Amino acid sequence: MQAPSFKLLQWLLMPVALIWGAVGLLRRWWYVLPGKRYQAPLPVVCVGNLSAGGTGKTPMIKWLLSRSRVPVAVLSRGYGRRSKGFREVQVNDSAALVGDEPLEIRKICRSEQRVFVCENRKEGIQQILKLFPACRLIIMDDGYQHLRVQAQVYLLLSDVGRPFFRDYPIPSGWLREFRGAARHAQALIFTKCAPDMNAQKRSDFEQQARRYTKAPVLFSGLSYSAALGVQGHVEPEAQAGVLLITGVAQSSYFRRQAEQHYSVLQHLEYNDHEPYSEEQADTWQELMKRIGARAILTTRKDWMRMLHLNTASCNIWVMDVLPEFNPEHEQQLLRIACIW
Repeated sequence: MQAPSFKLLQWLLMPVALIWGAVGLLRRWWYVLPGKRYQAPLPVVCVGNLSAGGTGKTPMIKWLLSRSRVPVAVLSRGYGRRSKGFREVQVNDSAALVGDEPLEIRKICRSEQRVFVCENRKEGIQQILKLFPACRLIIMDDGYQHLRVQAQVYLLLSDVGRPFFRDYPIPSGWLREFRGAARHAQALIFTKCAPDMNAQKRSDFEQQARRYTKAPVLFSGLSYSAALGVQGHVEPEAQAGVLLITGVAQSSYFRRQAEQHYSVLQHLEYNDHEPYSEEQADTWQELMKRIGARAILTTRKDWMRMLHLNTASCNIWVMDVLPEFNPEHEQQLLRIACIW
C-alpha cells in the first residue's frame, strides 16, 4: 500500500489546523479588551514570526544590535534553558542555564547592551527598567504571539523558501496563527533571499503579502563570515575536510555555504536547541579520526552548546551569519525599528 502524500495529510489535518488558528484568533480578540496588555514606558521592538522557528530571528537581533546607537536590552524567553524566571545573561554563562540563543547574542554585545531572559515578558521588562535605568530600547525576541505585552514595533520575519502566505496553521503547516495576523506588523521581512532573486520575484512576493498586511515589505539575504578557529591549533583552511555539525532549524542553508569553502566529509544533523553530551563529543572525535577530518565546522549557536564539552583535542571552526539588506531597505528598517 502506498503511503499518503504530504499534501493529502495536510488536508486530512486541516480541521485541527482550523481549530488551532481559531484559538489564536480568539486570543488576539481577547487582548484587544482594555487593560489586557502591558505597555512599557520606553520603545519595545518585537522580532517575531508566524511560523514555528527557522526564520532568522537571532541573526536579525544581532544585526539590529550592531546598528544601534542607544543603550539596548534584549529580552528572550530563553528556550531550552534549565533555569526559571528572570535572569541577566552573563558572558560566562552556559547555554544550559540561559539558552543557546540568548548566550550567542550576549557574546557579541557592546558595553551598553545587555541580555535578559524571562518567560513572563511583562515581568522581564519591569525588572529591566529597575536593573538597567540607562536602557532606551528593548528588543523582544520571539514575542509576536506574546500578547500580554504591547510592543511599539513588530518586525515580522518570513522565510522566503517557506513564505507565510503559502503556509497553513499547525499541524497542516508551520503557522502558529492564521496568515491574517501579519496585519499587526510594522514591517514584513522575507529572510534568506538568494543574491540573484530578481525584481519580478520580489514583486510577486510583495503582491502576495499585500493580501494580509499593509506594512512595508523588505527582503534580506544571508551574509556568512569567514570561519573562525575557536578551539585547537589549526586555523581554517580553504577546502579542508571537515565534519559538519548542526543543531539548528533548516540547516540546509548553512551546509550549502559550508560546501562552497570546505570539503564536507560528513554532516551530523541534530534537533534545534538539542543539548550536546559528552557521549556525543566522544563520537565526534572518533568519527573525525575515521574520516580524516581536519576540524569540526559548526554554527555559532551550536558552539554555545559545545562550550562545556571535553573537546580540547578537536579543532573547531565556527561560521557566523547575519542578514544582508540593500541600502534602501536597510535605512527603511532602521527608521522603523527606532534604534537610531
